[in-house]
Amino acid sequence: MTAAVSETDALLARIHETGYWLVTIRPTTFAPRRIPTLRDCERIIENASVRLRGWDYPHVDRDGYVRGDDWIQSGSDYGNHVELWRFYQSGQFIHHLSMRHDRTPADPFATARSGGTLRQEPPQLDFVDVLYSLTEVLAFARGLAHRDVLTPAGELRVELHGTAGRLLLGPPGRLMDSYCQAQIDPIVWSESQLAAVLIAEAPRLALEATVHVLERFNWSEPPRAVLEAEQRRFLDRR
Repeated sequence: MTAAVSETDALLARIHETGYWLVTIRPTTFAPRRIPTLRDCERIIENASVRLRGWDYPHVDRDGYVRGDDWIQSGSDYGNHVELWRFYQSGQFIHHLSMRHDRTPADPFATARSGGTLRQEPPQLDFVDVLYSLTEVLAFARGLAHRDVLTPAGELRVELHGTAGRLLLGPPGRLMDSYCQAQIDPIVWSESQLAAVLIAEAPRLALEATVHVLERFNWSEPPRAVLEAEQRRFLDRR
């Protein structure tokens, strides 16, 4: 087993200690060398990357990429940002990332490594973070489609693992009108769309995906108008 494989397995094991997201994006038709070179893969990631908050999606570690035979990957283990993604020359993108609430965040002013310890409180998930995360995923898929990676169409699948018994909460100042707790695990959203639709309607698809997830947290009527307004502020960086 190579060092790179050992590090990959160790990081995946750490991600799976908590609730986690598993995102898969791929073209509907398979071509093993759809993207000619690994450097082309890197350029696509760099140009399609979404930067709407302090952590880019997908995040590229400061040490850069690990290269395989037909893929590139990068990961992170910093505070509550614990993730690993891989992008293949076929155009398939797979991303594992821990649910951030399950670990303590890093202290940016600490001189030594900080954060990243498991929280002892019951598992929770912020509904606004669900909206933001799905908006980032769809914006990234739009970037791939725009660069002909998802031609003629793309398949998207988002899985939330570790959801059974997890409470859905709002951020400070955003009170929810009901008690919401998931009873199923995993919660899955999937969609196949033409590249042109992904390019033109990524925010709408992200909103639909968010409502799908929130309903499976037993939120009977997620407020679409509120979510849409919140998404607009997020996209406008307000």
